[in-house]
Amino acid sequence: MICIVENCNKNIHARGYCTKHYQRFKKHGDILTRVVFKGGSHTHPLHVTYYNMIKRCTNIKNDHYKYYGARGIKICDRWLGENGFKYFAEDMGERPHKYQIDRIDVNGDYTPENCRWVNIYTQAGNTTISNPVPGVGWHSQRKKWRARIKINGKEKSLGLYSNYEDAVKARNDFYNKFI
Repeated sequence: MICIVENCNKNIHARGYCTKHYQRFKKHGDILTRVVFKGGSHTHPLHVTYYNMIKRCTNIKNDHYKYYGARGIKICDRWLGENGFKYFAEDMGERPHKYQIDRIDVNGDYTPENCRWVNIYTQAGNTTISNPVPGVGWHSQRKKWRARIKINGKEKSLGLYSNYEDAVKARNDFYNKFI
């Protein structure tokens, strides 16, 4: 019997694939992903994003695992299944130039509903590494906590506060009332 991949006429190794396609499936969850070893790149532009997302959430040796997998952040079954990479690329669409993947809810999982492409400035305001509440940060010049929110790409200041809890409350109250 020969490999089930179109235009491949090598003998089956496992699951209907030849050795090469089975190894791709095993490593990437998708036989369409092809690693080009000389350039160190992948044929699909989203593959590195996909691969790094999986490693952050599943590999305890990954430097960023403590911010993702250790906190319980998971990847939806659709993106991890047999055609995971294919579904990830379909759901996310083309990545705009200089944009990166971002989870809307920083405590939520990697799912089509919770992921989007954003620039580095938007992502920096949506992180638990620097601050557990997006839009609340320390204003070093004024020595106060600043609350802010972005609406249609424009930042709106909600004020400066002496303590962190007041800034969080102001941000959350505004968000719950108007968004």
